[in-house]
Amino acid sequence: MAKRSNENLRSKHKYLVWLKDARGLSEASIDKAAASISTYEQFLDGKDFRGFHAERARAFKRHLSKAKTRGPGKPLSPGTINGILRDLMAFLNWLADQQGYKSKIHRSDIAYLSPDRKSETARRTTCWKPHPSQAQDRALLSQM
Repeated sequence: MAKRSNENLRSKHKYLVWLKDARGLSEASIDKAAASISTYEQFLDGKDFRGFHAERARAFKRHLSKAKTRGPGKPLSPGTINGILRDLMAFLNWLADQQGYKSKIHRSDIAYLSPDRKSETARRTTCWKPHPSQAQDRALLSQM
């Protein structure tokens, strides 16, 4: 079981309240952000958020690329990895402005969490959606 830092828990709770009250996000979005931050906390194994640096960001990205899903044990999809990284970047950017973290967390180190271009492109492409054929369209119009 990973150790828990009370300061990490307080910061995380404060951020989640900020997302709800200041940004007006839905409960689902807040839960997703909380899950992403919890994934990073598990990776840290109880270490403080103040110790964030570029090498830790690179190690976390490597960890995510090797991680497997809980059920079938498949690798995490690029969309899932990108979502975790984007949520974590938003949290760390917010944390970098908070008292006690300003001199510890540098925005240039947070940039190391950016997803690679290939997976970002894959995330943004839309999936093929089935659509009716011309014959189906004509049949529908004739029924109208």
